[in-house]
Amino acid sequence: MGAAFLYFSTSILLLVQYIVPVRHISENPVAPPADYVVFTFDTTNAPNLGDSGFLVFAYCQNSFEIRAARLAHKQSGDPKVRATALAIKKDHDILGNTLQLLLTKRGYGLPQPTDELRAKYKYLNGWMGLDFNTRYATGNAADANGDITFYTSFLQNTKDTELKNFASNALTVLKADKDSVDRLIVYINTQPKTSW
Repeated sequence: MGAAFLYFSTSILLLVQYIVPVRHISENPVAPPADYVVFTFDTTNAPNLGDSGFLVFAYCQNSFEIRAARLAHKQSGDPKVRATALAIKKDHDILGNTLQLLLTKRGYGLPQPTDELRAKYKYLNGWMGLDFNTRYATGNAADANGDITFYTSFLQNTKDTELKNFASNALTVLKADKDSVDRLIVYINTQPKTSW
């Protein structure tokens, strides 16, 4: 009788798992998933980038952060994720407006998103709930590290006072946003590790 019950129970469990799949999230989501394309900046290229290159890269990356934050507000049902995304969006809206003015003042058109950024947005858009939260937060933290390196490197190489002031102020914002996202990751780690 015991063996038959065990067989029956195991069969039911396997059937339930087949019908209602459970997706397991990493036990410790501190790094973005392997398929998330992280923004990185090779600091050896900084002297060759120039002021216009900085503005183009900064504008594209900033625009992505705004779109990703909007997506987080839509895709996540978690109030803490949504609040963090909204705060990041507000910060990046201000940075974006300034970048737009700097580009226009120098006679440049507004750059379009790169293929990499379009692919990253499409990737994030494919997730919901906790799966989305984990990918958004860990990806955002990794991207923020790239942004901070990018801005710091630019500050060391530019001679343009106006851009230097912008980059310095932007760095303060980017570091504060990174701290917010790091706290969000700690919070996400306390959430149930499965989603239905």
